[in-house]
Amino acid sequence: MKLCVQVNPLKVAITLVTWFILFFIYTHSIAQETKAPDPETVQLANEFITDVQELLEYDLIHSIENDEANILGDNTPEDLERIFSVAEFYFNLEIQEKLTKYAEMLLEKASLQNHATYIRVAHILKLYSISLDGNYSNAFAEIEIHLEEAEAEEDTLSMVIAYQALMGLAPLIGEEYSALLYAEKAKELVHLTPFQHRLELHHYNALTYIYAELRDPKNSILAAIESLNIIRNHQIPTDIATLIYNIGIALQDEELFALSRDYLTILSDFYIQSGQEI
Repeated sequence: MKLCVQVNPLKVAITLVTWFILFFIYTHSIAQETKAPDPETVQLANEFITDVQELLEYDLIHSIENDEANILGDNTPEDLERIFSVAEFYFNLEIQEKLTKYAEMLLEKASLQNHATYIRVAHILKLYSISLDGNYSNAFAEIEIHLEEAEAEEDTLSMVIAYQALMGLAPLIGEEYSALLYAEKAKELVHLTPFQHRLELHHYNALTYIYAELRDPKNSILAAIESLNIIRNHQIPTDIATLIYNIGIALQDEELFALSRDYLTILSDFYIQSGQEI
């Protein structure tokens, strides 16, 4: 879940995030840790921060424009798959304007091809996009209806997307632990879809956020490490910047200020070096 401001529709503009990071670095530069840190958490955090810097080239900011340009607009199964891939990226990024655009494109093309799964997936993604305006409960209830239909028809891809959408919405209605249950259900099915590794990435990225919200930095880092393993083994781009951000905030909550400062400094440098600053 990324705090972002959309200015250029082809990039995530993060001026507010950058200023927050710089403010955090300054205000915590003299902060003192008041409780003993968990040694395993510290070790995992140090290992992750080393490993993630080697994989920053796989952040979505470097590839998303090309993926959009590869959509040809023809009425073929291959193009339908490309549209889904871009829509799923923006589902991961939670950029409402883009998610709406590609969910609607997916619905249009899937309807022309009478592709029941992608039609249902498009409806779920549209509901998730609408929920980003703050109407979480209504979107949650409607996605549950699509989930029931998908279960009845053994539509595995739609089931995974629905579980991941519910997983993302649950913390926003105060149901963080329910989110973990939806995550487990999605994980049980993801290997049955044609996009196993892509959807596993979404799964672990979301878990990184959820555990950070639960003030559980150890499990947040463990989930992020799983994301890095998938990126490393399958060269799939994802929202690496948000992984760093969420762990940095989780470490802050645990008063691991020096480590958190290191994370957010790396993030700020990455934003600047990748041209994301306005």
